[in-house]
Amino acid sequence: EKLAAAWGIESPAKVDFTKELLVVGTHRGSQFKLTPKISDAGDLTILAAGTKDLRPGFRYRVLSIDRTKVKTVGGKPLKD
Repeated sequence: EKLAAAWGIESPAKVDFTKELLVVGTHRGSQFKLTPKISDAGDLTILAAGTKDLRPGFRYRVLSIDRTKVKTVGGKPLKD
């Protein structure tokens, strides 16, 4: 809610953080992609790739993923 308010996102979706995680990324180029991947062992890694044409301000992406499948993030234990 605080992030949505700070970024001026009106009517953000409701999230049950006991079941979901949000992956959030920002970029100053005109376009970018976030690609979360969960290994068979439950390790979440995120690939972010974007264009090099820097623009004023920033662009953002917010993705919801299934929390029950994630055990670690970048090899570090997931905190509750």
